[in-house]
Amino acid sequence: MKKNMKMPLSTFLTQNRIEEKGDDLWGIYVLPINYKSLLHYKKSNHIRGGRGSGKTAFLKYHCYPTLFSKKKKRIDQDILENIGIYFKPDSRLLSDMSECSLDKAWRPVINAYIGLSIISELSNFLITFLDSSYENSDVKKQVQNLIVPLYLLKPFNINEKINFVEINEHLREVRVLLNNWLSYTDSSIPYIIDAKTMISEYIDLIRQIEVFKNTTFFVFLDEFENFSYEQQVLINTWMKNVENGIIYNVTYKKHYEPTYDLFGDEKLQERNDYRVIDIDKDVIVNENNFKLLCCEIIINSLQFYYNNKYEFLEKFDVNYLSSENYLNLRKEKVYQENIISVVEKILPLYDLKRVAQCLMEDNGLSNKVKKSIENSLKSSNKKVSDFFSENHTDTILNAILLNRETLNIDEIYDHFKGNTEKYKHWKNINLLGAILFFYNKYTYKICPYYGGLDRFVKQSCNNVRHFIELFHKSIIELENNDISFSSMKNISIPVELQASAAKNVSTYEFDRKISSSGNKGFSLKTIAGRLGQLFQIRQNDPAQSIAEVNEFSIQYKQTSKDPKEQSRTEFESLLKELNMWSILVEKDITKVEDKTEQGSLKEYRLHPIFSSYFGISPRQKRKIVFSIRDIKSIFDTQNELEFEKIKKRILNYDDKNDNNSHKKEKTLLDLLNEY
Repeated sequence: MKKNMKMPLSTFLTQNRIEEKGDDLWGIYVLPINYKSLLHYKKSNHIRGGRGSGKTAFLKYHCYPTLFSKKKKRIDQDILENIGIYFKPDSRLLSDMSECSLDKAWRPVINAYIGLSIISELSNFLITFLDSSYENSDVKKQVQNLIVPLYLLKPFNINEKINFVEINEHLREVRVLLNNWLSYTDSSIPYIIDAKTMISEYIDLIRQIEVFKNTTFFVFLDEFENFSYEQQVLINTWMKNVENGIIYNVTYKKHYEPTYDLFGDEKLQERNDYRVIDIDKDVIVNENNFKLLCCEIIINSLQFYYNNKYEFLEKFDVNYLSSENYLNLRKEKVYQENIISVVEKILPLYDLKRVAQCLMEDNGLSNKVKKSIENSLKSSNKKVSDFFSENHTDTILNAILLNRETLNIDEIYDHFKGNTEKYKHWKNINLLGAILFFYNKYTYKICPYYGGLDRFVKQSCNNVRHFIELFHKSIIELENNDISFSSMKNISIPVELQASAAKNVSTYEFDRKISSSGNKGFSLKTIAGRLGQLFQIRQNDPAQSIAEVNEFSIQYKQTSKDPKEQSRTEFESLLKELNMWSILVEKDITKVEDKTEQGSLKEYRLHPIFSSYFGISPRQKRKIVFSIRDIKSIFDTQNELEFEKIKKRILNYDDKNDNNSHKKEKTLLDLLNEY
């Protein structure tokens, strides 16, 4: 690393949340290649996305600090046509301003709070505009001299005319007084305003300047899930009645269901009143796009840190990743191949053949493989050497196949020696499960499979924050091992260090993050742990009869009159929370027969960021079908006895649709004692 660097690269990468990078994201925010501007919609939007999907960054990109960034050499006239205002209310204050806390006073108080906040942002917009590279000095002079009339100031007990750009000096005192009142509400409300009306009046004031005459203002309210029911009804009513070129938009976590109620008998209606923009489906779209996005984020960070460029990017503007003008170029195959190639060198990976070699070069692990083969051949005239191969993948696979009761030893031997199509098929569907099975024999041995660009992308599962943290922890591993790199062009992180970083991130996410996921965090952690145990039990099956199990679906089709089967409101509420906090990943069931048999349209996967912690596959492969009774038992965090019954049943699982039933090793029971 360069000696003149002010901080280690790992310290520079510590910021993995967009809130830590300020409001001006020009040159920092990497525009997804399927980007469509929010400022082109003339209707309200509900913007939703999973945790870490980049919702906040996506909003802030459309707001005035980025639109009028000092880093822009030129501000075109069309930028003035649509301007975004970002506002994330303080969740604690929202709670204090609810009907539950203030009774009928909630409405004037929330109006005062939102009105104050948005008017303050409008003043900040004008200040930012003055500091921008917009060239017309006459317009800037008009902005500088724009005076707020007294009738708009008196509701805040301000009795002298002031310039709009100076209003925040006065509003700061107003805001402090309102916050102090909230801490002791035994007196009259200090300010009574209608926020929607006041915001409209202040925007009309800005529109007195000719260049803003036809400007549409977009107000983005972040974390809508923190608004109480009645507060959401208020915002919905504003969204329903769009007027004066002011469009209110909200954003919230995927799987959260806001209310659509309005003041009155109507409801907010999708398509008629608003559009839904799903960050995962409409912006990121697919895993390939997510991979490119992650690679560009790494390259952008490294170029910024080293104040240097990769040669093939020399011709591009330094802030090209934030510009719509470069979107078509970034979609070109050659560009994408170059970008991904650079990051693949930084985050190399081992294919399964190389991972198998690592396993067999480890004395402890290779002895486990040998011992497994020996135990399977006790009643056979075959030797251990008969099932060993220079191709380590075959040796590991044989150790697994020999544990299957329905497979004859001679049959396995013949397929192995003949390298038949059936043997190749066995290898294709069982090898990763077999490798993980042996690595899981030692909790302190980390499987290198979890390292590498593609594996990080798989474990992140559209969560940009997860990917950045995996890369950040990999750099820490590199620095802790005193591996030097003089420039960004020779950074290459050994796969083993990447895998160690993945284990650290996975452990942290499970041990520390889940319990802070809302007011049900501890229950969610227990449920995630139970699901992880069940998948790990299947993973630690010596025969790998059903390999890489990390998903489940629910058998809703009733086969029992048991009351425990009939009632499902409570577990469905927890299921929604698990999805909302991205602990589970929900997807549509694609097989028609599964939909018919199970009476369900969805299946669920434990988020692959937890795969390294549990020693299971991050790939989307196979699932367990749970009855409603099973799910209720798994989700009933106060009842350990019922869950123990499910563990024992999974331990002795025999899928009727699978011909490969198997023997059980005693060590599988030992696994249960670890929890």
